[in-house]
Amino acid sequence: STRPTVGIHGSTRAARDRTLAMHHVPAPESELVFTARGRLLEPALEHYFCAALRAATHVGAGRSRGLGRIELSVEFDAPAPVRPIAIDSDVVHLRLELTAPASLGVPLADDNLRDTRREIPGAALRGAVGFALAEALGTEHSRDRPDSAFERLVAEEGARFSFFYPVDSPVRTSSPLDAAPLPITALACKFRCREHHLVDGLLDALAATDAACVASADRVAMSSLTSRCERCGGPLRSVRGVRSHLSPVKTRTISRLAIDRTRGSAKNEMLFTQVLLEPGTAFEGSIHHIPAEARERLAIALQQPLSVGRGRASGWGQLRLSLLPPPEVTPLPERAGAFHRALGARLSRAGLHPDAAKRWIALTLLAPLIPADGDEDGSAEIARRLGADVGFKARRFTREGGWDQRTHGMQPALAVAGGGVFAVRLAEGVALSDILETLLTLERDGLGQRRHQGYGAIRCFDPFHCGPLP
Repeated sequence: STRPTVGIHGSTRAARDRTLAMHHVPAPESELVFTARGRLLEPALEHYFCAALRAATHVGAGRSRGLGRIELSVEFDAPAPVRPIAIDSDVVHLRLELTAPASLGVPLADDNLRDTRREIPGAALRGAVGFALAEALGTEHSRDRPDSAFERLVAEEGARFSFFYPVDSPVRTSSPLDAAPLPITALACKFRCREHHLVDGLLDALAATDAACVASADRVAMSSLTSRCERCGGPLRSVRGVRSHLSPVKTRTISRLAIDRTRGSAKNEMLFTQVLLEPGTAFEGSIHHIPAEARERLAIALQQPLSVGRGRASGWGQLRLSLLPPPEVTPLPERAGAFHRALGARLSRAGLHPDAAKRWIALTLLAPLIPADGDEDGSAEIARRLGADVGFKARRFTREGGWDQRTHGMQPALAVAGGGVFAVRLAEGVALSDILETLLTLERDGLGQRRHQGYGAIRCFDPFHCGPLP
């Protein structure tokens, strides 16, 4: 029902002049029952918790006018059975599903707007695992007597927690549309976006880079297949997002009043807005480089209730976890062969020599990259590792960072956004077999700083660039 009322000063609790408001409240004849589930982290506080429940009689606004009267009761359930989890290798693939709204902090926040990330950074899951494991171990782990396996798990040289990206259902783990950001070279229909057409433009870009004259560049442009949508003929434009989630990630926006803690009332003219991820959103990723002595500890942590982001005490960010089978990863030599064949065909279509395709190596960022000190975008490290210059790169820059629980401070950093593409042209006489081990090491270890938090993950010869896409 709708009730008219007058505006109230938050500081004086008096009516405002010439200010009317309309309140939408539940109808008086309707009896509403709400149920919430939570955990009592400290058993010694049970008596005080029950006393606080008995003392709470109102919720929401308008309590001075009789609105929001409630009756609270609590029931303590028996401990839920723990599902055993066995980790017998150095990598585990996970699917995380939100069972409550979540707010994952962005590096740059406005004063009155708290946005949320659309993916779960590796640092967020790493922190959730650390808190859950510390709670499960109890007195077995303390600052004075640290558990060595626990410390090994969350150390910078320990396990690496990848970024978890949203996925559609059903799960697709062996497709170019896996849980990873779209490359910056991806193109989609201007009018209907990915509903009509999704294609990659890296092959065209490399063909244009190999063009030695104006006539060759003109042939490259005329033979392009990535300039128009196949369905409607509209132009193609750069597209952002995640490969495995076609539609925008569902969020909810809520606006609230800032509360004066001393008076327990609302602050005047102090509205703020929060963006939350909706429950039911699923994410996929992995934890890899798990030390052998820490696998049992990780299994214990994954059996505990996990929460990510802000508002953990309010029930936000709760996760339902399930293990996935290892994805079917095509061996690197086969990926390289498919990429070189696709690029050779593209060069031939433009009248260029197809043998030049074998000199190109494509590297695609699967997560943001924080370059080492003195390196602008990671190109210097790539050139040093491969012994060749970066002949083409498509990248955007972003700000990364978050709150560090150990140092109690922010960790701001300028990073190359996920989806960046670097193409290296090998020198004459250098074959792929000469640097194959280096490429395998790059895929396994990544690039740049803070790789234990998922930054700098890289894929060589990404099948997304070869097309056509499913």
